Amino acid sequence: MGPEIEFRVLGPLEVRVGSAPLVIGAAKQRVLLAALLLQAGDEVRFEELTGTLWEFAPPANPRAALHTYVRRLRQALPGPDLITTTERGYRVDLTPEQLDLFRLRGLITGAERARAAEDADSERACLAEALELWRGPVLSDIRSEPLRRTDAARLSEQRLVLLERRIELDLDLGRQRELIGELTELTTQHPLRERFWEQLLLAQVRDGRQAEALRAFGRISALLKAELGVRPGAALRALHEAILRADTSLYRRAKRRPAPPGPVPAQLPADIPDFIGRTALAEQIGAALTGSGLAALSGPPGVGKTALAVHTGHRLREHYPDGQLHVNLRGYAPEPALAPEQILARFLRALGVRPEQVPIRVEAQTALYRRLLADRKVLVLLDNAADPAQIAPLLPESPGCAVLVTSRTEFPHSIPVGMLDPAESVDLLRSILGQEAVRAEPESVAALAETCAHLPLALRVAAANLLGHQVGDYLDQLRQGDRLAKLAVDGDGAAAVRLTFDLSYTELAPDSQYAFRTLALAPGTDLSLRAAAVMLDWPVDRTREVLTSLVTVSLLQATSPDRYGYHDLIRLYAREKAEPGGTAVARLDDYILGAAHDAAELIMPEPLSAELDRPGTRGIERFADIDQAVAWLDTERGLILAVIQAAGESDRPWISWSLVRALRNYFYFYDHRAEWLLVAEAALRAAEHSGNTLMVASMLDGVGTAFWSVGDYERARQSYGRAQELLGSAAAGGEVLAGVRLHLGIVALETGHVRDAESAVALALAHWRDAGSAKQTAQALMNLGTAKGRSGDLGQARRLMLEAIELCRRIESRFGEGLCATNLTYNRLAAGDYAVALEWSGRAVAINAELGRTEPDCFEHLAAIHCALGQLDEAAALAARACQTAQESGDRRAEIDAMTTTGRIHLRAGRNSEAWEACTEAFRQSTLIGYGFGEIEAMVVMSAALRRLGRPVEAMDYGGRALVLASRHGHTLEAGHALTAMAEARLAEGLAEEAGELVRRAIHTLDGTGHRPGEAAAHLLAGHVHHRQGEPGLARRAWERALGLFVDMGVPDAENVRGLLLGVRDGDAG
Repeated sequence: MGPEIEFRVLGPLEVRVGSAPLVIGAAKQRVLLAALLLQAGDEVRFEELTGTLWEFAPPANPRAALHTYVRRLRQALPGPDLITTTERGYRVDLTPEQLDLFRLRGLITGAERARAAEDADSERACLAEALELWRGPVLSDIRSEPLRRTDAARLSEQRLVLLERRIELDLDLGRQRELIGELTELTTQHPLRERFWEQLLLAQVRDGRQAEALRAFGRISALLKAELGVRPGAALRALHEAILRADTSLYRRAKRRPAPPGPVPAQLPADIPDFIGRTALAEQIGAALTGSGLAALSGPPGVGKTALAVHTGHRLREHYPDGQLHVNLRGYAPEPALAPEQILARFLRALGVRPEQVPIRVEAQTALYRRLLADRKVLVLLDNAADPAQIAPLLPESPGCAVLVTSRTEFPHSIPVGMLDPAESVDLLRSILGQEAVRAEPESVAALAETCAHLPLALRVAAANLLGHQVGDYLDQLRQGDRLAKLAVDGDGAAAVRLTFDLSYTELAPDSQYAFRTLALAPGTDLSLRAAAVMLDWPVDRTREVLTSLVTVSLLQATSPDRYGYHDLIRLYAREKAEPGGTAVARLDDYILGAAHDAAELIMPEPLSAELDRPGTRGIERFADIDQAVAWLDTERGLILAVIQAAGESDRPWISWSLVRALRNYFYFYDHRAEWLLVAEAALRAAEHSGNTLMVASMLDGVGTAFWSVGDYERARQSYGRAQELLGSAAAGGEVLAGVRLHLGIVALETGHVRDAESAVALALAHWRDAGSAKQTAQALMNLGTAKGRSGDLGQARRLMLEAIELCRRIESRFGEGLCATNLTYNRLAAGDYAVALEWSGRAVAINAELGRTEPDCFEHLAAIHCALGQLDEAAALAARACQTAQESGDRRAEIDAMTTTGRIHLRAGRNSEAWEACTEAFRQSTLIGYGFGEIEAMVVMSAALRRLGRPVEAMDYGGRALVLASRHGHTLEAGHALTAMAEARLAEGLAEEAGELVRRAIHTLDGTGHRPGEAAAHLLAGHVHHRQGEPGLARRAWERALGLFVDMGVPDAENVRGLLLGVRDGDAG
């Protein structure tokens, strides 16, 4: 099915084919379609669809009736393959462009990345665009109460959370006056949502309306007391108190991190010491830069545009104290021009952005780049631009910045750069040849300037060859073969340049000629001395000597110590002289690939796949340690990217995909995500062009993993899904398929789809066990253990984790060992084996410290352990540390987990309002980033807090929503918790019979999981239910079961249960 079909669920259900609406008239078909779209890409089970369609009154044969509705829906939709029948239900597969829900998630991901980079403008833009996707109440025209209670309610909540965050950003941007009307309406529509009231009060105060703010606080206070019997929350009360004391901090907007003060980039190439003339032009350029902030120099090749731009840039450096950025856009080079993503990633790192915070998409990169330059004075030199479109993403918007462009194409308001005038040409020759040479042969010097068409490049090359010779003799050489007559006929600068090149090349020694024409075949902008030696197949010393001679005659440029490059025109000329065949380029490719493998082995050792990897030439670079390896990769990254892109269009495309595979851990661990996606997509195109199905699948796996690394789960799953389909019918490719399945499992785990994770990772594990791949086996064991634990088999999860940690020790993977120790801590915590959990936690902390890592999960697990043991002060301190560590590292999920644990600590201490507030914030943040597991856990604690606050109906609602999410995705332990919370709510309402049914379901759900804390809590509640129903014997047995579990775990809850048992024996337990 093509992208012409579009579905919308953020409002009334809509289906569009092209620009025309497609009407799905039957009510049940609309419900069915809505249910599938809300979980697009995931299997929706028969049981869930049955409940959604018929709830309490299913037909006699619901499976057959469901099949009939699916068949009719398929007939109504274009494309028969839209709805897929799965083992346990149905699934609809769509691209991110075909469903508004996918677009929403993409925008939320973009907002999160902007938030991580503290780019408030970009974050607000993403949020505003996301909010525009809502066209009204979600699925308002769908007659399904189950959908309204669950998915529609969840999306409605998500909209409000996004709206709160957008308003928060607007307040920070000083837009309080325009917000007051909107917030007044929102507090009317959602009168019990305290966050909107907080924002209204703050907007009113900042707009000078303190009295109105105080009256608004009075209204919400009265409303909460009347409706719920409670006072406002701590945040709203603190704001009210601050208003009463006229706290000046209320008027301070949240601090937006200014552009980092350093480093100050200084990327201008070295100025030419003997730069001659162009004084008027330089002044004109300076005026344009200080006026409009943009100057474009246009002119033919060789006329000196780059030299003039660099010289002017150095003259104006004091006007741009915050730095200078420079890039050769290669707009006229024979290989592909640099992609804007690649340039912006380079610029952003130069401006101080940490690699992991560099966005992967050009729109987000541009927004961050412009924000960073907003308050700076930076000069940006964009050399060799092909056209205005190429530079558009690179233009800052700050009035303090300036952009200087060079191009052969004429830009609007461009400044033309022509030939030097005769006097300037002679001055240039004088600066190189010396005053005496010019004075001795004035007519010959003037004739040479004319011969070179007054082009600086031709003049410099000619002068470099004249050193130590007579100008007249040089002219005699030019006259041989009637070259000057031809030049006079051609009458253009290009012929003059070629003429000087020809003579310079002829004068070179054979070795220099070979080096000159051979090195020009390399992709990219420059080469290291080592890479040049490899291409030439010479020793390094001989290579340095020859390259130095080429620099001396101006046929090569020394871009930095032991790095060399060409002027674009000279490169083109040299390539024309090069012999056909690609042995030199092949040597370069093999050197880069081999060195990449050598470096990657130090980053994370992995055996090469005979099926997928080419080794290249190993051992040329000898890295002493990982720091040297990474330094080489960082230095050569531009050349590596150029090799990947060039090889993809050559007769050796395997270089492209082999390099991408070799460097995937470098790109991932060192956070070069933008370049990773760029080259992965280039290698994918190369594989597709080659027709190599196995490699296409491998590159799709790489593209998917690049998307996964930045949280774009929909595109990651789409790439993995395509790879899996390609390999489904292939005889080979088991290794790639296992990797794809593992990655699908990881995405499923992170998005809360435990069943999908379990089945995908189990298949990957089976392959790697058979193949004897220790590292991959350990990785699969870790992820399968996590999935098993989430699905409720803690015993099997522990066995898998122990096997994984032994494998990690055997292959000396301390990183893997630390991860296993962290996961085993969680496993034993969930099992109520707190002493062993503390041991594993200690190991995890020690290993992470050894690796220089601080993992917030370790502190969060420790906080939960101390909470369970009743050590609440220690627990609170550890939870706060976990939250702070997560904030510092930008780990939003870990921060949310720490918030929820903080809520549990408050709950255990009897601070019910604080528990509600902490978990409400955890729920908000989970909703904001789509963290399903975090939503479930937060809602369970919110339900318990609401029940204790005397709000059982709301408690039941949150518990029910948590149960739906947990059951849908296989979170068995959380499903048990949700059922227990719902039972507590029903018991608080006086509905003991319903509470009894719910708690029996909780006990049944948790039975056999090994989750003793959850089982103990369920049995404890069961005792209360039985006692309320006048069944003391059953109450006693339930409490005895709970007591045994509490005693085994060594927790203080045992004493409370002993009191209950004494009471039931005495006839007064409640």
